[in-house]
Amino acid sequence: MDWCRRYFFTRRATPQVGAVDMPEARAVNEDVKMFRYSYAEVARHNTADSAWMIVDGRVIDVTSYVGSHPGGDAILNYAGTDATIAIRTQTSHHFSMPFIEKKLKDLTIGTVLP
Repeated sequence: MDWCRRYFFTRRATPQVGAVDMPEARAVNEDVKMFRYSYAEVARHNTADSAWMIVDGRVIDVTSYVGSHPGGDAILNYAGTDATIAIRTQTSHHFSMPFIEKKLKDLTIGTVLP
């Protein structure tokens, strides 16, 4: 677990990690109009009826996925928060990262303001 802390807490943000500007964000999912959201706005979406989270600086609307999440309602523990570390360090996620990355891309609605 110490390697996880060192890896995730000592890395510097790169264009792929953290807040990105709109041209890069638009490339994440071109079918959805992208917006920029504040942390406060994301924090308001913390229920099963409206569940957003931040992952790698992207705002993800997981509301439609809550019922399908293999871990059940555990996903709601991160609604309204930055779930980057939780997603990257959860052991059960390591085996399904390609699926998770695609799902995150599909559910991205914007980026978080710096």
